[in-house]
Amino acid sequence: MNFFLGMVHEFRTPMTIMKLSLDSLIKGKDPDKEALASIQENLEYMQDTVNGIMNFHKKKSDGIRLVLTKTDLTRICQSLAKKFRETARIKGLSLVLHLPEEPVFVMADEPFLAKIIMNLLSNAFKYAKTTISLTLECDGENVTVRVRDDGPGVKESEKEKIFDMFYKAMGDKIAEASGLGVGLAYSRKLAQHHDGTLILEESHGEGASFLLTIPSIKENLEDGEQPMMPVESQATTASEKLKVLVTDDNLQLITRLKKELSQWYTVKTAYNGSEAMKIIENEEVDIIVSDIMMPIMDGVELCNTIKGRQELSHIPFIMLTALNNVDDKAEGLKSGADAYIEKPFSVIQLHYQIENLMKLRNSFRKRVKDAAGNPDAEQPLLNTRDAEFVSAINAAIDEQIRTEDFSIDALADTMCMSKTNFYRKFHAITGTSPNEYLKNYRLNRAASMIKDGARINEAAESVGFFSSSYFAKCFKAKFGVLPKDYKK
Repeated sequence: MNFFLGMVHEFRTPMTIMKLSLDSLIKGKDPDKEALASIQENLEYMQDTVNGIMNFHKKKSDGIRLVLTKTDLTRICQSLAKKFRETARIKGLSLVLHLPEEPVFVMADEPFLAKIIMNLLSNAFKYAKTTISLTLECDGENVTVRVRDDGPGVKESEKEKIFDMFYKAMGDKIAEASGLGVGLAYSRKLAQHHDGTLILEESHGEGASFLLTIPSIKENLEDGEQPMMPVESQATTASEKLKVLVTDDNLQLITRLKKELSQWYTVKTAYNGSEAMKIIENEEVDIIVSDIMMPIMDGVELCNTIKGRQELSHIPFIMLTALNNVDDKAEGLKSGADAYIEKPFSVIQLHYQIENLMKLRNSFRKRVKDAAGNPDAEQPLLNTRDAEFVSAINAAIDEQIRTEDFSIDALADTMCMSKTNFYRKFHAITGTSPNEYLKNYRLNRAASMIKDGARINEAAESVGFFSSSYFAKCFKAKFGVLPKDYKK
């Protein structure tokens, strides 16, 4: 009961601030940037708190998985200080920074490392009377981050207890009125996972001083290494725009997503898996973004249905969920989902994920095209349904490769697919038309035979080219040289 009461107190203040900011936005005629910044800051705080609680229940050391990258700790401290400026202004407090001008690099999981410092600053703002200081230092071997406040400090008897889960110091009115007693315990655990420490320093006068220490790395960024920039959508014109289907039972969410994603994509919406299937069966869809928890047909069932049907299995599937444990993620990925995004998320995060999946799809297409008829080419990794489709196409071509007027179109009936679905599937996997794929297959096979010593006319006729001039023209268009020069 104390835990749930603490959660209510923890969320009540940021919710109040967000409500006041929203009221200001609704009543005002012009956009209020300070109100928007306040909403964003408090929403991120609530999100971090929820994630911290959900992650902390994994008590074993393998419950937290770090993704270590070269991280600039100076930049993190500057970014976090910026988030607390509005809080400092409202409370009449001074936030003093002692940060080096140059980057200080560590090997760390950036979101987790930022969470530690965020927790320390949040605590400092609760207790400080006038001033909070954030200091970053490097002694060569270790990097230290010190967060100090001029509040009442911590009693000697409480110094280690405050790092226990759910612990609140006796008589601490601030802790009783807010907080869950999770932040410091979670932060210390994260520090230990970074081969570091988090301690409360000896007090010299008033206030509390927390010291985070983690190993440093000395080298700078590699030459030419650049920070990530926003990606451009792979489709640039209205007719080329990727067609994205967003499925969720929350009207406000899909309305907002449709509005935001429409700057890059053509967006269709559905309120459950059953509605989504009707759209997918009647319209071309390039990628699906679906929530898990929905009525009638949920996201897992929808994904299973899509990936289980040969004419649809190629469509990339992004799963959205508010559930944050490994078993739920495993169930989503087991159903064939290509990616997993936890709520809440940003639109740009979803945009990046869509673009990355489509880049991967284009890479697969190139490999499929390069491997067509070429026994020496690297074979693409495809899911079972897509692999069966490509194998059936290639087997049919091998059987009829000497037939000059052979057409892949005839395969639609034998594969129990309508011509429309067949063409959609074919283009989605190969990125080209059946006739272009057939020509490419024949030329790759002929090139392989010429490379192995076959005569040019023999190779051409064996793959269905009975005009030597037409074969030479097609061969040069693909490989850049005539067959006789390729042989040399």
